[in-house]
Order: sequence, then C-alpha cells, then structure tokens
Amino acid sequence: MIPPSDNIDSSILSPSELTEILENVAKGLEERFRSTMPRHIVKPIAGEEFNEVTLAELAGVVRHLPPTAPGPDGVTSAMIKVLYDISQHELCNMVNYSLKNSWIPADWKLSKIIPILRKQGLGYTLDNVRPISLTSKLVKLTERVLNARVVKYIEDKSI
Repeated sequence: MIPPSDNIDSSILSPSELTEILENVAKGLEERFRSTMPRHIVKPIAGEEFNEVTLAELAGVVRHLPPTAPGPDGVTSAMIKVLYDISQHELCNMVNYSLKNSWIPADWKLSKIIPILRKQGLGYTLDNVRPISLTSKLVKLTERVLNARVVKYIEDKSI
C-alpha cells in the first residue's frame, strides 16, 4: 500500500533512494489497480464497424509527433518518421491491428519513471521532485490516432 504522506520523510539522500521510494509507490498503485481492474479484457459488444486507419490519417499524426524523450524501448519520434517514410503500410497495419483487436504489446505497457526537480538548487526532496513517465512512442502514436478519432466523433455527433 501507499504510505500516508505524514509517514514520509521529506529529505532524500540520493537519486537512487528517490528511485527506490518511487518504485515502492508504483508497486502500491499497481496492487491497488490490479484488484479493481478485470484480468481479461472482453472485446466490446459489436457497434459501429471499425474503419481502418488510412495512410493520410497516420501521416498527420506522424508529422506532429513531438521530439520528446523515448520510452524504455528506445524508439524516438525521428525513428517513427523514418519508418513511416520507408514502410508506411507496415506501420499503418500495426496501428490498425492494435486498434481492431484491442491489442497492445507488453513492451508498450512499460514506462521509465524519471524524477524531475521542480526547482533547481533545492535538491532531491520529496517536496521538490515530480515523476514523469516515459512510455513507448509507438503506443503514443496509436493513442494519438485513437484520440483524433474520438475528438472527431464527439464533434460530428455534437456531444
């Protein structure tokens, strides 16, 4: 379980100690969510037909991928842009397969948690750090395609 905040000592001796504390917090969250989430995801009840992602749709998302840090797989936005240029059909097929089958590879579910200082010079204390989670650029690509579709659906239906 996640310890209450009054039990946490605010001073941290080293970045590795901070990493250990964040890992313990993450384990507590994982356990908490595991007990409330179903183990097996059931495919949604058939509704509207799945329209495959088009190359034009994917190109728009690839073009706007920000050059941020890669996740644990090491894949960068620049790599995805090169992959799209040389193998756009395969990349599009992968995104379509993921969305159509509600499938996300295990590697895409991993993240690298990095502690970032809120204010430089104040040191590594719990009050002065915030964790950021670096996830796979490939899952972000798929999420952005899905997000664009959800936004379009909401706008089209005036929801």
